[in-house]
Amino acid sequence: MSTFKKSDSWLMQRVAKGDSESFAVIVNRYQQSVADLAFRFLANSYDAEDIAQETFVRLFQSAKYYRPDYTLKAYILKIAKNLCLDHLKKKDRRLPKILKPWLKMLALAL
Repeated sequence: MSTFKKSDSWLMQRVAKGDSESFAVIVNRYQQSVADLAFRFLANSYDAEDIAQETFVRLFQSAKYYRPDYTLKAYILKIAKNLCLDHLKKKDRRLPKILKPWLKMLALAL
């Protein structure tokens, strides 16, 4: 890759065609933001790391559907947020009833 910064839209077009180097650029560009968001939701570094990895798996799988109507960062963070909420819902089913209101407050605060 050349030294100038490639646009997110251009990179996603390349990822949709299977370009792993372009995907690596996107991961490097946004992995910290995704990890930070996941940790704020989950307060657990192991779960946050799993969600971050799954976020980029989903991004790669859906690359051909990406439309640059919104920023790529917003698109990626929405994937991460939805995965976090799904994770919390699954976890919620296993929590004692006394903790469920606290978990809902946490989700609303973020």
